[in-house]
Amino acid sequence: MKDNWKLWLAVVACVVVTAFCARRAYDAFHERPPAWVKTEDRIGPAISRDAQLNVAWKKFSDLLGTVRRESAQQQLPVGTVSLLALESDATNAVSIATESVVNQGFNPLNNIQASIGGDEKRFVGFYATDGGPIAFTIVRVPGRPRNPPVTLHLNSPIAPGETQLVVRVERRRAPVNIGKDGKAQAGLGRFPRTPNAVYGRALGLPAGSAIVRTVPDKTATISDGVAPLVSWIGTATSANAPMSVVFTLAK
Repeated sequence: MKDNWKLWLAVVACVVVTAFCARRAYDAFHERPPAWVKTEDRIGPAISRDAQLNVAWKKFSDLLGTVRRESAQQQLPVGTVSLLALESDATNAVSIATESVVNQGFNPLNNIQASIGGDEKRFVGFYATDGGPIAFTIVRVPGRPRNPPVTLHLNSPIAPGETQLVVRVERRRAPVNIGKDGKAQAGLGRFPRTPNAVYGRALGLPAGSAIVRTVPDKTATISDGVAPLVSWIGTATSANAPMSVVFTLAK
């Protein structure tokens, strides 16, 4: 019996020492990461300060509002909403797209993990749906020079069980092919097959462009103007229909 008592005392002592060391290690890493881990705090510019971003954001915001109204009517969640605004040469574009973040825990969620993806030099930033920039921290580690992980510091925490949309803004190469006849074709892919939600995709054309055709044509919405906008809103049942626009640039 005496030997068992000593054994239990030794086990308790080991647990206490292990917990103490683990806590000290966590505090040291959390407050002062190792030298081989480099962090960089960043925040995207105000949308209103960039004329091109401001115009694209207004079109995206209108699209998101339409998707939200449709989702409420169909009693389905809001899926991915994206806008690709082509620049004048149609080879580059501003990409604005939502990402859904779900708090699966029991406490409010203030920070979430993400990645920059693509070309970091052309990445603009993360934003709330009201256009406010979201601060984020880039974590640079050896062996992963491209697409480093980031931590987003949300402007408002996500309540347990709730979902919040985060908007990613970046400049990128446009998925446009220009044929010998001068006609350009841009493809936007398909809606996801799952989950069943209301999705929205739009293509903003350069000023003076003329639309030749849209596919699928029956479900496309065209906003005429100096710079035409083509959009589709649908659910997972629309996933079999790839979306594309054929157009000509201003001469």
